[in-house]
Amino acid sequence: MITWYNAPRWPTAMRLAFILCVLATAAAAEDARPAPPAAAERTAAPSARDYVGGTTQAIQRQAEAAEEGTEFWPVIHGYRLKITDTLVAAFTALLTAVTWGLWWATRRLVHGADQTAERQLRAYLGLDKGGFRNDADFAQYEVGFRNFGTTPANNVRIRLDSDLRDADDDRPFTIGPEFQSYGPLSPTQVTVALADEDRSFDTAEWSSIYGGSKRLYVFGEVLYEDCFNRTRSLKFRLMTEARFDSARRGQLKFCPDGNDAN
Repeated sequence: MITWYNAPRWPTAMRLAFILCVLATAAAAEDARPAPPAAAERTAAPSARDYVGGTTQAIQRQAEAAEEGTEFWPVIHGYRLKITDTLVAAFTALLTAVTWGLWWATRRLVHGADQTAERQLRAYLGLDKGGFRNDADFAQYEVGFRNFGTTPANNVRIRLDSDLRDADDDRPFTIGPEFQSYGPLSPTQVTVALADEDRSFDTAEWSSIYGGSKRLYVFGEVLYEDCFNRTRSLKFRLMTEARFDSARRGQLKFCPDGNDAN
């Protein structure tokens, strides 16, 4: 036979103490549980792999800094120039200078070849002969011109003048007459310019010319165009020699000065 009886009731304070003990036990059990994986990773100490990786990155940064330092020249007046850029710029400047030098040399070569061809092909007018004679009524002198070039001389114009003066007279010479046209002059062709004095020399003047105390000067200028359409000129000055034949004919020779050609 089973007998039921009523258990004694606990005081209220004991029940509150029991509840607090239960709650404390549950909190202690909760704290004793292992932390989540993420939290464990955050709180865990650096591993050996992390240390090796950090060391490698530091070495790489140092190597990059050293390599970057070798890519630049030392600082010059506050400017830091890269070695490769300066070398490329210097090579470009050198290449430009060499190219300009080649262009200038080629230009001079072409210009020199043009000048050589022009000198070889142009017309050259020069004096061929000069003579003098004294007739009964007038004095006459003649000067011959020859084209010594290989191409014709076009639009040949000649003017002559003369003067009888003492041998020691050094006054300047002035060409008076106007140009006379003689047309073109082919290579090796000769043309003769004649001029007459408006009077005849008397016996005394002729004697002075023959004796050399006086000289008859014949001077003038020639203008012509070559095949390159350039105007050329020839200036000349001749004088009598103290040698004549019985017919009072003589030759003219070049003076020391007064002769020019271009």
